[in-house]
Amino acid sequence: MRKIYIFILTTIIGCGQLAAQKSTIFYVKDSSSNIKVDDGYKTVFAFSKPDNYEVSESIQLTLSLNGKTINISAKAKNPEKGNRMVTGELPEKLFDSKQAGHITFGKAMLTELDSAGKDSIITINTFASDAKDIKGELKLDFKGCCKTSKIFWYEIEYYILLSKQGPIQDSIKKVTADIQREKALEAASQKYLDVLSQQAEEGNAAIELNFSSFKMKFKSLKKINENIDNSFAVTKTGEQLTEEQKKEIAFMTGDASKLKEEIKKEPRGKEALTAFEKVARANSQYNSSKRQHDLIINQVKASEAKLDWFKKESKRIRRRILSLKKVLKL
Repeated sequence: MRKIYIFILTTIIGCGQLAAQKSTIFYVKDSSSNIKVDDGYKTVFAFSKPDNYEVSESIQLTLSLNGKTINISAKAKNPEKGNRMVTGELPEKLFDSKQAGHITFGKAMLTELDSAGKDSIITINTFASDAKDIKGELKLDFKGCCKTSKIFWYEIEYYILLSKQGPIQDSIKKVTADIQREKALEAASQKYLDVLSQQAEEGNAAIELNFSSFKMKFKSLKKINENIDNSFAVTKTGEQLTEEQKKEIAFMTGDASKLKEEIKKEPRGKEALTAFEKVARANSQYNSSKRQHDLIINQVKASEAKLDWFKKESKRIRRRILSLKKVLKL
């Protein structure tokens, strides 16, 4: 322990006047500022005593995280004559569900820990309860936690899981309703596609029967229409046509107009063109509707995957709650 105090003293001296001015609290355990949570070893701290601040054998430290606070009683030792360094020890067991606010604070810590990533370290702001200028950061390391307080963390986990059950069931109901609506929309969309497909098939059959002499020209015209539709398709996703794309569409539109004029000049050309354009409209509407239909199918799949996750999570939570109840003897 003497080595640790020496380490803290060296740290404070190294910080010079800044430490003295701000009365920064330094926390150390086994020569590290990352404090392992409740591992059975003592955590010591030190700060430079401000003028007119009286130190007693017990000091109240306030821990603060995301708007939640708790108070911790720690041992303290007056500075020796000739220096200003106050030293002390945190309690070996920091957290206790029987203490006021500790359960709420524990929830805040585990929530923060979820976003801490692989480091398993969260930073808690601390200050002396009777002197907020005496403050410092307590970096809690949860890796391998926690030898002396497992029951506390099981209890916190239990209450967190209880609070999640309701929202997850609400999510299951909402996503189930979403899927029902999306599948109804998918069915209606498919029905419309079937109608358009039948219209195109009947129109093509009529053209084959009555206007087979226009077959090659209609084939060319169909290809131009498809290229124009594909060029405009990018605008469905919010993209803007480039100047080059606009020119290409203008050229293709001009080519289509010339071809239509040629067809009109031939015997029964106008009648044949009317039949072709009816099929072309059905095909264009089909292609556009098919893209929307595919989006609906993808949305249904995404919603079903989300529902599957919520159901699995609900099952996991129920199992874990039952397990925790046994451990906590509830």
